[in-house]
Amino acid sequence: MASKSRSKNQGNKYAAYMAEQRWAKNRRTKLKKLAKVHPDNAQIATALANIKYRRKTPGGNTWSHSERTTATLVKEFEGHFDKKILLLERWVIPNKPNTHKHEERKNHDPRGWFSLQARAHNGQGVATWN
Repeated sequence: MASKSRSKNQGNKYAAYMAEQRWAKNRRTKLKKLAKVHPDNAQIATALANIKYRRKTPGGNTWSHSERTTATLVKEFEGHFDKKILLLERWVIPNKPNTHKHEERKNHDPRGWFSLQARAHNGQGVATWN
């Protein structure tokens, strides 16, 4: 799987890009070119007066490959998909009190909720498949 690391050279280039505020210079140049082509456009003058960095750091979680595959499969068979299924698997174990860490590791199934064993029985251990 590819890592999301950046080379040292690329990191230095990005640092220089931000320090020199090259993004502002580039935007100002593009807006001036547009102003020559469309001199009566008031939005260009407003944009030239208010140049700011417009990119935002992503904040929300994205879908992983396995989550997307699972959601597609469930939707194909059931007609709809509830994202709480994924949240259940992701948050059930970390929210338990830390007093029984040894028992958690011993009883935790690494295959998770999607294993045949987990789906064949309900929470009380009763077989759901006949």
